[in-house]
Amino acid sequence: MSPRGTGIVLSAGDAIVVHRRDARPLIVVIDDAEGAAAAINSRVRAS
Repeated sequence: MSPRGTGIVLSAGDAIVVHRRDARPLIVVIDDAEGAAAAINSRVRAS
């Protein structure tokens, strides 16, 4: 992906970027990236 982050490619298409506090960003290419981002954001808001 890039020297600034780690990437996991599961398929071609859209991606999400998870900005972690104490680590490099994590980039994930996944089907329904929008749904995955919504699920992650929901969990973050709940904690």
